[in-house]
Amino acid sequence: MMQGYIALTISGKCLDFDEISKNISLEPIKTVKKGQRVALNMEVSEEQWIYKINFIDEDFTNKINCFLLNIDSYKNYINDLLKTKKVELNCYLNSEMGQFGFTLTVEQIIRIRELGLNINFHILSYGLVE
Repeated sequence: MMQGYIALTISGKCLDFDEISKNISLEPIKTVKKGQRVALNMEVSEEQWIYKINFIDEDFTNKINCFLLNIDSYKNYINDLLKTKKVELNCYLNSEMGQFGFTLTVEQIIRIRELGLNINFHILSYGLVE
């Protein structure tokens, strides 16, 4: 079973969360202020605006396609943000098994390139092979 989430993360020294939310009509799952304490009581050095969708036992390829369709209409605003902010896609993939795979289609790779975004994969496997 593979599960996880896909996130659009906007980071910077000083973010206007209201402005971002106004221009990207998607509800962020989380906003983080500079200096805020997060996991392990660590202090955040940059502010973050994060929109994400979860998936559980769903086809990752289809889920990322839906995600890209959701953010595609904000391409111009994202490209403007990229001039002064760090904007990227983060894919967090978890599996109870020792091995798993996923596919990005050519169309998805092209769409990510057109958005001007880097894509990061964070993979955690518990290695429970039966």
